[in-house]
Amino acid sequence: MKVEIWALILAIAASVIGSFAALFMKLAVINADAEFKTYLKNPKLYFGLFCYVCAIFIFFLALKGGELSTLTPIDSLSYIWITILSYIFLGERISKWKKIGILLIIIGVIIVNINIKLY
Repeated sequence: MKVEIWALILAIAASVIGSFAALFMKLAVINADAEFKTYLKNPKLYFGLFCYVCAIFIFFLALKGGELSTLTPIDSLSYIWITILSYIFLGERISKWKKIGILLIIIGVIIVNINIKLY
């Protein structure tokens, strides 16, 4: 497998940006009532959508420098970033099971990418 280093960096960046997108989407709905138009007036919603679009575009660029089967598992790191961001910004608890899940995700990404050749 041939993977450019810049492609790995872009895939990780897309994962982080996508995690911020999820955070802002959550922040947009926390204090909103059930009215759909309330959501449409919230700038956090639009920033979250903007982050998602940026993450997709960055990941699209990353695909030029590496194999899909190598770069896509890196996107699963977003679960780790989201857990950290939720802890910091939303006060969510990181349970023992979440910690075990994070460890398994890290192990999985390493195993999937163990034989890549960086160029």
